[in-house]
Amino acid sequence: MADRTSGGNYVNHDIRSNNGKYIVMPPYKAGQDGWGNLKIPNVCLDGGDIAMQYPVNTKFVDFDRTHIYGYCYSRGEATVKANIGLMNQSVKETVTWGATAGVAGDTLVSIDGTTLDDETTADANIFAGGYLMPRTNPYSDYRIISNTSYIGGSVSATEMDIVIENGLTAAVVAAVASCYLDRNPFAKMRHQWGATAECRRSVVGVTLIDPTASTYQWVQTWGPIHMPSDEQMGSADWLQSAYFNSDGSIQAGSSVDLSSTRQDQYAGYAIGSTTSAMTWFLCLQLER
Repeated sequence: MADRTSGGNYVNHDIRSNNGKYIVMPPYKAGQDGWGNLKIPNVCLDGGDIAMQYPVNTKFVDFDRTHIYGYCYSRGEATVKANIGLMNQSVKETVTWGATAGVAGDTLVSIDGTTLDDETTADANIFAGGYLMPRTNPYSDYRIISNTSYIGGSVSATEMDIVIENGLTAAVVAAVASCYLDRNPFAKMRHQWGATAECRRSVVGVTLIDPTASTYQWVQTWGPIHMPSDEQMGSADWLQSAYFNSDGSIQAGSSVDLSSTRQDQYAGYAIGSTTSAMTWFLCLQLER
């Protein structure tokens, strides 16, 4: 049973397993729908959700598999392709602190909205559920509950007000540069299949459907799964580890070039004996 605490949409709920399956609501963030929806989903339902049914980052545990609810922002081409990794398309924002210094314990802080790198005209709550790191030691790292638009600050018309979950650990110098601001990694996922090789994005979860751009869906982040591969994993002795390819598929063995200039993202390991042949079956190890 879910219970909304007074004064907001904070949801406290018991975890009740239904045939080994249960939902975990994420910490509250503004601008989200579906709070308190504990209905067990069908993660293989084709098409995705046009309207948000659960808050982004909701966790669905299906016994030995974990799934996270997110937003498929874009895709490379229309070719039908599922069971591949979706990548975080968001870009780190390097921003300047606002004109007012931060005081230890503050939960309302501001940054100079004109210094946003990627989301240069950011809407309200686009960073909700993401993370802020000030650039005054000790840096700490703060989950974001809400934000105004990029020029919607309460004190300055060129600043963005941000509400953080925990108060500042220490004072932050006014107008200090090189602060970091990142969106929630599941808020802007990309289906890279068929597109130009992407070497600077990381997979956040694996889609079990052929996702439609601009829809919400579940992605698997942990546990047993079948994924298309270069058919090298398990094809010879000692080839039991899997790494993500630049299109979200799996590569292993001779396809992987781990060096000082290339370190592919680790995906997981082969399940079961691969004595007879290569395998597509692996234990995914992203987020539990």
